[in-house]
Amino acid sequence: MQPNPSAQSDKKRFITDAIARRVVTVFGLMVLVMFLLLIMHILSNAYPLLNKPTISFDQTLAMESTDNLLSIQELGDQTTLLSKGQCEVVVHNIGEAALEPLATFAHPCSSVIVEMPNNGSHDSHYGLIRSDGLVELFGLFQTGSDIKRRLVSSFVIPNYKDLLETHGRENLHWKLDKYRNKVVLYSVIDNSHYLSIWTQLNTLSNVQTLRVEQTSMFVPVVRFDRVIIERDGQAQLINQQGSVVQIFTSEETNVEQVLLSPNQRTVYVSTNKGQTLVWRNANIDGKFAYVNAGLLVGLKEDPLISVQFDRQTLIGIAADAGDRLYIFNSATNEVVTTRNIGISSQALHWYNNTLYLVSKDKLHVYNVANTVGVTTWSSLFSPVQYTGYTQAEYIWQTSQSAVFAEPKFSLVPLIIGSLKASILALFVAIPLALGAAIYTAYFSSSKVRNWVKPSIEMVEAIPSVIIGFVAAVWLAPFAERSLLALLILLVCTPLIVITLAVVHGVFTQTAIYHTVRRYYLFIVSVTVLLLVVGIFQGSMLLQTFAMQSADSWLGNWLAQITITKTTIVVALALGIAVAPTIYSLVDDALFEVPEGVKQASFALGATELQTLTRVVLVVALPSIISAIMLGLGRAFGETMIVLMVTGNTPIADWDLLSGLRALTSNLAIELQESSIGTAHYHILFLTAAILFAFTFVINTIAAVLKRRLQAGDQHA
Repeated sequence: MQPNPSAQSDKKRFITDAIARRVVTVFGLMVLVMFLLLIMHILSNAYPLLNKPTISFDQTLAMESTDNLLSIQELGDQTTLLSKGQCEVVVHNIGEAALEPLATFAHPCSSVIVEMPNNGSHDSHYGLIRSDGLVELFGLFQTGSDIKRRLVSSFVIPNYKDLLETHGRENLHWKLDKYRNKVVLYSVIDNSHYLSIWTQLNTLSNVQTLRVEQTSMFVPVVRFDRVIIERDGQAQLINQQGSVVQIFTSEETNVEQVLLSPNQRTVYVSTNKGQTLVWRNANIDGKFAYVNAGLLVGLKEDPLISVQFDRQTLIGIAADAGDRLYIFNSATNEVVTTRNIGISSQALHWYNNTLYLVSKDKLHVYNVANTVGVTTWSSLFSPVQYTGYTQAEYIWQTSQSAVFAEPKFSLVPLIIGSLKASILALFVAIPLALGAAIYTAYFSSSKVRNWVKPSIEMVEAIPSVIIGFVAAVWLAPFAERSLLALLILLVCTPLIVITLAVVHGVFTQTAIYHTVRRYYLFIVSVTVLLLVVGIFQGSMLLQTFAMQSADSWLGNWLAQITITKTTIVVALALGIAVAPTIYSLVDDALFEVPEGVKQASFALGATELQTLTRVVLVVALPSIISAIMLGLGRAFGETMIVLMVTGNTPIADWDLLSGLRALTSNLAIELQESSIGTAHYHILFLTAAILFAFTFVINTIAAVLKRRLQAGDQHA
């Protein structure tokens, strides 16, 4: 029996089709899997922001005596504990199981070792007062495995011996607080009398002495040459002359504790009503003062007794009199984690995600995990009152100019920037794209359409970096020189179109129209072009005349306005980049309107314009709306144009003459600069998730609207 060639060919083709179908299916599934992996990677890196920080116990180390503790400080890459002996200062390494002595520095037994409260704002230091009143500050540093000290600075307390005799003391228990080159040395004489010595290191300034009576509290604000005291139950800010500068509490409340941030720009005042008031430093009319920034939210009724801050993040850690630890956001004043440890703490120290808590003759070590979880929704999407600002604002500023400066992570300026750029780009793109699509799909011949449509679509293939470069180099200076002309042209162009439309309705009814019908569109196009050029040139002459007039208010207004690197320029550039995308989709939608529908309209006596506005555009409306929505998504996700043209200033306003920073350009700028695992790093992934969510929602809305409108037309 002879084989059937046709059957063999069909079998071979069937096998080939089956293999091709499976290969295409596998590659399609691989694309979907890669897409899902990408989304999961973005979400997994944003997820740590949703988890709260946790506090876990590590170990407890025995101390000889809490009374001998000077401070806990960082020294090189290790955390050290400084304690005092009878005639020496001992530096201990906080090891895994015990305090290990690293170095011992002897001093004259007649000298007094000064306690330096640990606020994290200085390096490893300790102070010494010799019997003649000479104060010496020593800095510790590590050389290999050795710990050494060097004299940083010194100054003399005037009439030191007379001072001791006046108060009937052989010595006083001194404390020293330091901020950069400013130093205050203070001691309590009795329960209501404090004495302080103020000076600036390495200068010729005179040493100043301040005596404060009738107070049970003395908190130096060295940075601003101020002191916070308690008097009559109120927390008062006084200057070096003892005059009251500001009062932090009302007459109805009594102050129980006052704590300072390491940069001394934030004050925490605990009252007898179980509240902790937050005051932040701000510039008010050229003078620095503290303004009320609300309450520390989420605390129990017990007052705070100690507070510590991270150097590079928004983490604040506090301990209260009720043996509780709190982790709070130092910008929004929100407590995010609370733990009852059952230990009465005397001091706190925070370094490298490790918390050191000092209690009676013991040092307790705790580990803090997921510190990025201190970022709250309020810090991302609500106005926040940062130090230096008189009111709450939306601010994005991740670069820090100093230690303990607050990073500012408000996403609102970035979201507003993206929305402002993309929405305004549509005002440029829609008229261009819709007008061109109507001409090529409805009015022009097939030959013209076959030339024009590919040419416009080729613009879409131009790299956005080229468009951004042209906009930055040519468009921005041109817009700067032609501001008035562009504004007048923006107002007059719609009037020109409306006027020509009215004239068109009358002119098409005349006999002349049928004579020039073949060249009618060309005549109209030339007319529009001449009118636009004429209005622009006339406006330029008016602008030149106004700028040359000395008393012209218009010239003064134009001189004060600059639009380089502003929203107007990015809207023009981005609109030109998005227009081809919208044009291509709208052109296809208009061209695919059935010819029978158009002919039926003409048969009923409708004109071309009436058929266009009442039939063609109505039938293609679902696709037109879908094209505009897709254009919005394309503009929202644009990177290079907004990166090169906007100036990248994250400002939370809708001013067209101000700059902006979009989510996309922010990712391009800062992702490479962020450290892996930091809050900044995870927040950038959150912005990527917001970008994905926005484009996904926009595309979904476009598809749903198109389907519903098409379904409604079919039912109609």
